[in-house]
Formats: sequence, C-alpha cells, structure tokens
Amino acid sequence: MINKTLILICVFFLYNSVNGQTISGFIKDQNNEILSYVNVGILGKSAGTVSDGSGAFSFEYDAKENTKDTLRFSMIGYETKDLLLADFASGTTVNLNETVYDLPDAEVSAKAFKKEKLLGNPPKPKGAFYTYQDDSYGGEIGQYVKNRKGEVWLKEAQFYVHESSFDSVVFRLKIYDLTKNKMPENQLLPENVIQTFKADNGIVKFDISDLNILIDTDFMLALECINTYGEVTEISKSLTFGGGIWSGPSYYKETSQSDWLNLKAEVPFFVNPGLGIGVIVKY
Repeated sequence: MINKTLILICVFFLYNSVNGQTISGFIKDQNNEILSYVNVGILGKSAGTVSDGSGAFSFEYDAKENTKDTLRFSMIGYETKDLLLADFASGTTVNLNETVYDLPDAEVSAKAFKKEKLLGNPPKPKGAFYTYQDDSYGGEIGQYVKNRKGEVWLKEAQFYVHESSFDSVVFRLKIYDLTKNKMPENQLLPENVIQTFKADNGIVKFDISDLNILIDTDFMLALECINTYGEVTEISKSLTFGGGIWSGPSYYKETSQSDWLNLKAEVPFFVNPGLGIGVIVKY
C-alpha cells in the first residue's frame, strides 16, 4: 500500500538545443508598437521563448534538424503568424495584427449565477510537488478541469507555488478547450491575464470576473512563466508547484510552440498526477 503522505518529485530539465544556432529578432504590432511576451518558437519542437519588454527574442535551435520547420509567433489578441525557419534572418522585425474579440454583456453573463464552487484541484494540495526547471520562458503546466455543473461563469483562477528560487515571477494565465482525447487545443481567453508573484511560496490568484467567460464543457487551466527577477544561479533556478498523485490528468509543454505532453508519462504507472490548480466558478 502506498503511504498517503508520499511526496512525489517530478523534475523536468527543459532546455534549448546545445551546440546549436541562435535565432533572434523583434516583435511589434501593426502600428510598430513593441509587443512583449509574444510566444515564439519552432512549431512542435522544444526550441522557443517569449519576447521581452523591448519586443526582442532570442533562442537556440539545431540548424541541421530544423531548417524545414515552421517558426510561429502567437499571442492572445493577435493573429498567429507562421514563417519558414530557413527563410528567417536574425534581427528581422515581425509585425502581428491585432484581433478584435466580442465579449458577452456583463449583466447577461453574471446575473443568473448565484452559487459558487471550486472546480479542478484545491490550490494547496498535499502529497506531491512538481518542479519545473527551465533555461527560457514560455513553458506551461496545465490541469484538466472537469465541469459537472453545466454552464459556469469563471470568477477566479488559483495556483499553488510550493517554492520559488526567484525574487519574483511573472505568470500568464491560459484557459484551453479540449480535444476528444482530453488534450489542450484552443485558447479561450480574449486577452492576456498576467500576474507577478513576489514570494517564496503561496497561492497565485487571477481575477478573471471582468472577462465574463462562460463554459459548459470540461476545460484546462494552464500557467505560463514569462519572466523572472532575482540573482539565481543556473543550478538553483526552479519553480515547484503543489500537486496530488491521483488528481490528474495534467499536462506540460516545454517551450512556447512545443507539443503538449501528459505528465502521467513522466511518473510511475500507478500514479495519475495532478497540479494544485483550480478555479472558482458561479453556476
């Protein structure tokens, strides 16, 4: 029998290609205004990052393996742009066009919902911790959320950070619908939702009530690290998230444009790991 106080440590060493070639550039909107935190990377591969505060990006890739691959630029609120990697010259400025979303009327969305409930996992679970170590930004972790309440109105997303080696971490919230195989597919948020976490541990909260998001199916909540601050040595650079060993499924992706992977594949067969990620809804 497995001890209920078992602590399961899953460590992911996520890295860009060593001995590779560096690609760099700048990202702006259609008016040549700087765009920060744009996801950029080689589609389906573990090479990518996000643009910084000046719109600049840089990452390494394997020049021999990736010449025929697609370089993708994407961010909530902007049209995705795909370019052939072999044709991209470092130092190039890429312009993204803004997308206009129609948000539901707030009075219509919220007034009929009286009860509240936490969907997903409690934000401070016991029994397991999952450590994320990365050389770049844009990687994500996500938790499958089962919705048995029909149409719900999303109020506040919550994540539990068990330990951070940084002075502060900038997180971006993402919400996805799911494929028939319960894998993340399309983003549902109409705009960027960003929060700076300034503590060694604790709950990260995202107030999303003003976005008036209605969901009547299962979905996934994801957390993306897009920036960090503080003097940290390479070996100690990590974020540790709370979780449970039987509260999955949960997922992760290594970089901005890499494929989603099921966390279950990284742990013993008898475990279905989940993350301390939940959302308060009204129904």
